[in-house]
This record gives sequence, C-alpha cells and structure tokens, in this order.
Amino acid sequence: MTTKQPVQTTPSPLLSTAQAAQLLGVHPNTIRNWEDQNLLQAYRIGPRRDRRFRREDLERFLGTQNGDGDGNGHGDGGPATTVGQ
Repeated sequence: MTTKQPVQTTPSPLLSTAQAAQLLGVHPNTIRNWEDQNLLQAYRIGPRRDRRFRREDLERFLGTQNGDGDGNGHGDGGPATTVGQ
C-alpha cells in the first residue's frame, strides 16, 4: 500500500502596483482605486505598506470584468474559439 504525499503548492510571485496595472492595461492609480474599493485583493508588505497583488487574483478579476468568470474574456463560460476562418 502506498501512502499519499501532501501536495505542496508554491505561492505565486506577487506583482507590484505598476506590474498589475500593465497586466490589466490600466493606470496604476486605477489599480490603487480598485483595491481601495475592495474590488482587488492586495497584500501590504514592508514598513511603507506597499501593495502587492497575486497574478491569479488579477486574472480572475479580469475574467469577471469580461462577464464570464472563467478568464477567457468571451462571456460564454467556455474556452476561447475562433469563428469564421
């Protein structure tokens, strides 16, 4: 009989406000405003309490803003497809 090893997950690297803004295609102030409005989850680090964002959270946010929540941006709940080639 084999024993199961616990699954170890590696935490994703955290992105700065500027990196998050570039990923989402908005100004860094927009990222700050969204975090202040609790639309984005930020982690505060260091004595200056700088914001950091998980890539997964940003991708999920991007998907929900496109109306489907699955991250493909098509609003259909399914995989991305090409029509009419």
